[in-house]
Amino acid sequence: MNLSNETVKILRDAGWYEGRKIDIKEIEENLEKLGYTIFPEVKSF
Repeated sequence: MNLSNETVKILRDAGWYEGRKIDIKEIEENLEKLGYTIFPEVKSF
């Protein structure tokens, strides 16, 4: 992943860290019910 230093700082300030994994299944289901498409690139991020 090639992120700028500014992007990494913003993500870290928001609680992100490299290797972080969370279950997003419930969020995906809710968004899909609202008609949104979750692209594979988003899921893998």
